[in-house]
Amino acid sequence: MVTRLTLKELSEKFAVNEQRRRLFDLLVDELASIQTQCRSLRVLVFGSYISDKDSPHDIDILISLIPSEECVYALWTGGLRREHPEEVDVHYYKTQYYMKDAEGLLEHFNNNPKNELQGIAIGDAVEITGI
Repeated sequence: MVTRLTLKELSEKFAVNEQRRRLFDLLVDELASIQTQCRSLRVLVFGSYISDKDSPHDIDILISLIPSEECVYALWTGGLRREHPEEVDVHYYKTQYYMKDAEGLLEHFNNNPKNELQGIAIGDAVEITGI
């Protein structure tokens, strides 16, 4: 199930202690870096950060993106430039012409044979709106 929240609403709902606020601030910084590389993006947050776990170690995000013209080659050959790879775990789906909607992005992730072999699947996610 996908819930849609703005960054402010995500912060109000999940950044409820020092560790969660620290992770949220790192997420905002990571998204700012990613946005400089993209023309468009859709971001889903999943995993322990959106659970009731008191002290998650990281934030898992799943992104559908269209790279900006100046970043196409670098993104296709080397991947996204990352600011906080230890704390913000980014999985992404890149394309040139269209982005997957939230449900399509979850389906793509959950049907990936690599994730299936590892027993990884996303049940609940939060789509960040307004970015």
